[in-house]
Amino acid sequence: VSPDTKGNPSSALREIQRLNCIELFKLELEIYQPTRILLITGSDWAWPFLSDGEYPILSYDAFNKSKQSPIIKHFGFLPLNSGAKAQCIIAARPEPKRIFNEEKWICEVSETFSKLEADQNTHA
Repeated sequence: VSPDTKGNPSSALREIQRLNCIELFKLELEIYQPTRILLITGSDWAWPFLSDGEYPILSYDAFNKSKQSPIIKHFGFLPLNSGAKAQCIIAARPEPKRIFNEEKWICEVSETFSKLEADQNTHA
């Protein structure tokens, strides 16, 4: 839930809904068993969904941070309850056109998923 005006929800509103949103995210992962996950947000917004503190879903260090890109913030593999691993990318939001255009954004996300696919096939 966001405010009806522009901008992000307040810290208080985020805190109120965070735990339920994280539980919903985990439930969706369990039900749908995705092979690819694209989180279009900043790392600070994504991190609570990838590790809730008590039961880490993914170690932060497991994400490859060597690729210096304003678009791809982190990428790696997210372990699912089934034992499978989903390819996971945290990407910056594409709308600040002054920073980069949509075509470049789509290309970088697509190329990163291709790299993850190749890495997954190599280690299968």
